[in-house]
Amino acid sequence: MTCPVWPGRWPPVVIVSGLVIACAPSAPREAEAPAPAAAAKVEPAPLAEARLPDSPLALQITGVTRGGPEVLEVTFALVNPGATVAAPPSGPGRDAGTGEWLGAAYVTDEDRGTRFYVMRDAQGRPKCTAAPTEIEPGRREAMSARFPAPGTKDGRITVVVPGAASFRGIPFPGTAARGPSY
Repeated sequence: MTCPVWPGRWPPVVIVSGLVIACAPSAPREAEAPAPAAAAKVEPAPLAEARLPDSPLALQITGVTRGGPEVLEVTFALVNPGATVAAPPSGPGRDAGTGEWLGAAYVTDEDRGTRFYVMRDAQGRPKCTAAPTEIEPGRREAMSARFPAPGTKDGRITVVVPGAASFRGIPFPGTAARGPSY
């Protein structure tokens, strides 16, 4: 087919009509299901929690584990449930040598009454996570501190973070391997 106006060419109306027909859906399509929302990360319930004095922040103990037969690791979370940016306390309770917030923490074996302070590296720095300078609203910051282990059997400790909180009756695991319980 040739066009008298454009010899040897297809008329523009025919070309446009063909494109419209080719691009038109031939049959109605089913709407695609939306992608499932990413599962929100569910944090385990804390072992203990306390609101920090003069602060909107809360300090949680999230776990106590063995880092070997002679080391106890306490994990914390500093949580900002408020609507504004907040900073951890900056007054007393910081490690005298380094200014680390958890560096002055200690645990007390509730059975023997023995106090264990945060372990130190060869340079005398506390083996703990530095506290953040500020926490955004709705955020939680994980931290940890390492202590000498109070013993080889299961027990309970009191965890003290001077200037922040004291948590009594926190269970800690012994070093004995356990089989399945029946």
